[in-house]
Amino acid sequence: MITQKQVQHVAKLAHIHLGEEEVDTMTQELRSVLQYFSILSQVKVKHDPLVSQGVLSGREDVAVQTEEGKSKKILSASSSLEGSVIKVSQLFDR
Repeated sequence: MITQKQVQHVAKLAHIHLGEEEVDTMTQELRSVLQYFSILSQVKVKHDPLVSQGVLSGREDVAVQTEEGKSKKILSASSSLEGSVIKVSQLFDR
């Protein structure tokens, strides 16, 4: 069972401000979700449908050659470089 303290902790980690009423609501909703997963975990299946259909088989990573000088063009177009890495602005405030 999930507690209000755990909900507040997760909200803090996610940088989400939850009011007291929202913590109560979120706690109840997460309890319902976890209860549903508890019920699902009791279902007996003959096979794992994801594995049997090959969905989790993955793919082979293949290196691809780019045209000569393409990376140099991209790097030279950047306004902010650090070695061979393009620096970008911070996307989220903490």
